[in-house]
Amino acid sequence: MTRRLISAHLQFHVTKTWVNQAVTVKTSMQPKASRNHPLTVDQVRRNLRIAKKRSPGERLYSVMKRIMNGGHTFITMVRRDRVRAMFLCHGYNMLTLIALKKQGRIVRFLEK
Repeated sequence: MTRRLISAHLQFHVTKTWVNQAVTVKTSMQPKASRNHPLTVDQVRRNLRIAKKRSPGERLYSVMKRIMNGGHTFITMVRRDRVRAMFLCHGYNMLTLIALKKQGRIVRFLEK
C-alpha cells in the first residue's frame, strides 16, 4: 500500500507492506552543504543523479520565469491564473519553435 504524507511542507512517498514492519521513506531531496560541513563524494554524486532527472522538467519553468517574467502571480482568481499560465505555455512553445527553426530542425512548418 502506498500513500503520501505531508509533513512540514515536504512530500514523502511511504511504502508499507505489513502493519508490524518498518516504514521506509524514499525522498529525492538534495542534501545541502553548509559552512565547515562539505558534502561527501556520495552525496555529490547523488545530487548529480537527481539533477539529471529533474532538469528536463524544470527547464521550461526557468525559461518562463527568467525570460518571460512569469515568476510571481498577482492574480487571485483561479480562472485568470489558468489563462495567464496558458499564455505563458503558448509563449514558451513559440520560443521553442523559433529556436528549433533557427537550428534548422523545423523547415516546412514555419515556411508559410
